[in-house]
Amino acid sequence: VIDFRDLFSAHHDAQRFTIKQRIQFKKYERKIFERTVLISTPQLQDVDLLSTYAGTSVIQVSHSYYIRPEWNNDVQEPNEFCITYTGKLYASSPGYRLFLDFVRAINLRFKRVFFQIFTDQPEAIQKDVNTKNLKNVVISSWKTPQEIWRHLRQARVVLIYNSSVGEGRSLLPTKAFISAATVIKILFLYSYFDQAVENFVQEYILGI
Repeated sequence: VIDFRDLFSAHHDAQRFTIKQRIQFKKYERKIFERTVLISTPQLQDVDLLSTYAGTSVIQVSHSYYIRPEWNNDVQEPNEFCITYTGKLYASSPGYRLFLDFVRAINLRFKRVFFQIFTDQPEAIQKDVNTKNLKNVVISSWKTPQEIWRHLRQARVVLIYNSSVGEGRSLLPTKAFISAATVIKILFLYSYFDQAVENFVQEYILGI
């Protein structure tokens, strides 16, 4: 049984793998899909994609998160206005540049709004923050799910930006579902119209 996210052989970053590596990945993927009895994926577009690979059932499971009940305990109200981002930040993407521009705009207007970022590339992000002289930004490496969940619960706003995947392929961030469970306001930054995100906003009545 597979809970599917991405095809390595069709990765959107053209520079990430060589042609030889992509061919090799595709062979591995086909072998795996041929041996599975069930494949789940959070996005409907991947159901269509995987159905051409797999000889078995492919279903859409949109809520792919689990929150332990004890993680909700002892969550204190925030005493500052904090915007939290947790996830990868692709430094070469238009969405990432949009993200930095947003931080700069907030810095200019509000002196007591803070950003907390959990990412897999803290050094690279910190360098950009320093170069652009951005303020009130705390960058941390990955934490355990329990720690990140507590920080999300203490945030005033959860920030999501589109990852600017090319070739017209919309991408709904998985953390959007996690954010929906926090009942915290969600702020989407768009660098292009994303129908998947638009549908998500409508489904959960999140507003604009």
